[in-house]
Amino acid sequence: MLYTSADILNITLSISIGLLSVFLVIFLVYLIIAMKRANKILGELSKVVKVIDFIKDKIEHSTSHLGLLAEAVKRIVMHFIEGKIEIKTGSKSKKKK
Repeated sequence: MLYTSADILNITLSISIGLLSVFLVIFLVYLIIAMKRANKILGELSKVVKVIDFIKDKIEHSTSHLGLLAEAVKRIVMHFIEGKIEIKTGSKSKKKK
């Protein structure tokens, strides 16, 4: 069976290649599991990004109307302020007469 040193070398090489194959298979299994987990996390992250983009679009849409709303409030406030100024100046002018 083991007549020469070449036979011992071949047996050692075959055992080493077999063990290397087993370790590579184990490494690939763990790598595949890690990639599955990363893919799952990225999938959940993409859902979160979609929600954030949706909220951002809604906020941008509402801020486009905010300028018009602010202008309307400004005009209403100015109308009431001018009305109070007219009342005050009108009452002072009546008292002087």
